[in-house]
Amino acid sequence: MAKIKLQGNANGSGVFTLTSPNSNTDRTITLPDGTGTLAFTTGDDDKLPLAGGTMTGELTVSQSANSEAIDVATDGTTVNGLRVNASELTTGKAGYFYSNASGSQTRQLVRITNDHASATGTTGLYIDNDSTGLVADFHGAAGIRSANGIKFGTDTAAANALDDYEEGTWSPTITCETSGSYTLQGGADLAAYTKIGRVVTVQGGLSVNGESSPNGNLRITLPFTAFTGADDTDYCMGNLALGNHGSTLDVAGLNAFTYGGTYFFIWGVNPDGTTRYINNNDVDTNFQVYFNFSYIAA
Repeated sequence: MAKIKLQGNANGSGVFTLTSPNSNTDRTITLPDGTGTLAFTTGDDDKLPLAGGTMTGELTVSQSANSEAIDVATDGTTVNGLRVNASELTTGKAGYFYSNASGSQTRQLVRITNDHASATGTTGLYIDNDSTGLVADFHGAAGIRSANGIKFGTDTAAANALDDYEEGTWSPTITCETSGSYTLQGGADLAAYTKIGRVVTVQGGLSVNGESSPNGNLRITLPFTAFTGADDTDYCMGNLALGNHGSTLDVAGLNAFTYGGTYFFIWGVNPDGTTRYINNNDVDTNFQVYFNFSYIAA
């Protein structure tokens, strides 16, 4: 039978005391089959390991209170606060955050916060992948949202951020620049748009079946206000056609034309090279407008 030996330390003066627990249940301490030192401490702040070292095997942390299960405070200023070496990883995951909770409460599985506005040199998340594999792969019905847009390459200018994508339909109205309007037929009174950044692409076919005292150049509302620029940089033209307008137009071609504002006009070039807008005298009470073009939004 193995023996138990209690041996004092000649350099110390303390007393080692074994005290039985306040319990009616037997307790057993089984020592490992190996040579080493078993260290005990009475403080909760410095257990396992006492002064650094290596732990082998699995570590399970069970959070039993409404507080951090693990709280890592970094004292070093130039080294990693937390490092996971996945050099031996094959098909597993170096880090895995999982939730199967059914509640609809707002929560974040992973959050990175730089809480000091003056720490402008801090990057919230930096991913470096030297292989040809994907740097990031996102799955989910809601997609990705960025509050301040996406910048490419080394660009840091806020004005160059891609900050919007939208697609949908709108209900254009056709009015005259001086006064009056036209009525659109149901089933031919919508147009579609796609907006990427400030570039808006529109298309549609509108059918007019009535009017209300039209007077002046025809204009059609845009889904987004077109920008106003210097030196005619805001001039924009695109494809447009008029159908069944009830008159003979002596123009070489028709275009959708906008130069800032909330409308686009129907614009043409006369045979002699002069230009003009299409007005109420060029159409009757039943006609169609077809268009497709892109412009820059304000």
